[in-house]
Amino acid sequence: SHGESTPSYSVQWKVLTPHEKDIQSVQYSPDDAMLVSLGCYQEPLLVIWETESFTSIATAQLECTMHSVTWDPFRVGELVSVGESGQAHFWMLDRVKDEENGAGRMMLKVHSTTLPVEAQATTAAGSQSCHMTCATYVSRHILLLGSSTGVLSAWDTDNNTCFAHWRSDNHELTYLFATSDHLVTIDVAGVLKKWSLQGIEELLASRTAEPLSCKISVVQELSLDAAIASATFNEQLDLGLVGTTAGTVWCVNWTDVSSLRLLSSHSGQITSLSACAASSIPCIATSSSDGSVCLWSAGQRELLAQLHTGTAECTSVFFGPARPSPATRPAPAKIRHENVNSNPVRSASDATSLLRDELVSVEPGDQREAPRRDGCAGSLHDEPLPLSVAGYSDGCLHLLDLDQQSVQLKTSPHSVAVTCARLSSDGSVMISGDVLGQLVVSNTTTGMTVRRLSQHAGAPITDVDIAEPQLTVQSSSGDQDKLLSGLWLACSAD
Repeated sequence: SHGESTPSYSVQWKVLTPHEKDIQSVQYSPDDAMLVSLGCYQEPLLVIWETESFTSIATAQLECTMHSVTWDPFRVGELVSVGESGQAHFWMLDRVKDEENGAGRMMLKVHSTTLPVEAQATTAAGSQSCHMTCATYVSRHILLLGSSTGVLSAWDTDNNTCFAHWRSDNHELTYLFATSDHLVTIDVAGVLKKWSLQGIEELLASRTAEPLSCKISVVQELSLDAAIASATFNEQLDLGLVGTTAGTVWCVNWTDVSSLRLLSSHSGQITSLSACAASSIPCIATSSSDGSVCLWSAGQRELLAQLHTGTAECTSVFFGPARPSPATRPAPAKIRHENVNSNPVRSASDATSLLRDELVSVEPGDQREAPRRDGCAGSLHDEPLPLSVAGYSDGCLHLLDLDQQSVQLKTSPHSVAVTCARLSSDGSVMISGDVLGQLVVSNTTTGMTVRRLSQHAGAPITDVDIAEPQLTVQSSSGDQDKLLSGLWLACSAD
């Protein structure tokens, strides 16, 4: 409760629904007094609910599958449903007198029609039949319908007839939003288009001009990262929220034609997580069954990069050891050219002699400090992130540079799904395990298999742990210590 005079309460909807199968679509009426629900293809049923009593007041059995239902915001008790084979059903909720008890009851009246043949002929060659997928009202007299083939059609709601049609795209249209002068279309490819509807009222009146000659045209366009799963816009259509099948939520602003990612995630199950402590900016890498690897900022909790490398599930990801900073890397050896033109080359023997005796001598590179990679193209940080290794369900291993969002190496040491993959403490080899208990050591430079271990055969490898380097040996020169790779431990399901 917010105050002593304002009691707190809760409302629980407990309704016996006529729907026994999945519900395809629901929508409140403009005054929120009623709710319409649409059954799926297994149970084509349309039900009108009263929100005050939580009871159904009218039902209608559909002859075909309907995909979407929309209330008419300009006429009370009227709505439209669209579905298979270009069908559109215009509904009117009417109160009739019950002859048995004299009381009034609600009944749905319908006028069924289909998209004109010439509009269906606008579909791309070789495509399947045209299905209606979405609807929106422009004004009291105009309704726009979208189809599975990207065709938009304009309808006169006074007599429920189609008076114009044009192609919006080659992809299926999933959402339509309209005002009296603008339209937003959304298709399955993740493309949003804003249209100018200037002249559509004149087109309704004349019914003779072509739609695109009446200044009905695309004025703005945006593309997002994946197919769009849900969307909503404000009344002016200048600001909207859009969710995609990639697990991202975007804020779309038509004023400056921009899209801002608000939320992001994997679209599939997260299969592993690896934290990077070697970088100055703490990061986390995650892998998912959708085949992607994501790099996250641990401090800001935002997605920094996403990498898709194939169709297989990504089952494991792991950060390797820190890479030396470019500021401290030695410069490449200098090549000094001497007497190149003093002895002209006339034969292969002359060339061999020249290469052996005179052409090149190599000096060790200077240890001068190289410039840092601040502002380097494609870099996510001033300090390079360690390389990471990812394992996949098809037995592949990928050596990834998430800093540059690229794949450094691809190899297939396993014939079955990889369960875990690790980089050695010096980064020279990858150690991976699979569902059959095979352990494979692979070279990170060539990708070749160094060794196979079968001690865990028959039981999936569940984890591999790499110890930090602990041993040192004296080099032959006696003036430099050399770190040896640490031990590693493997665990299996047995």
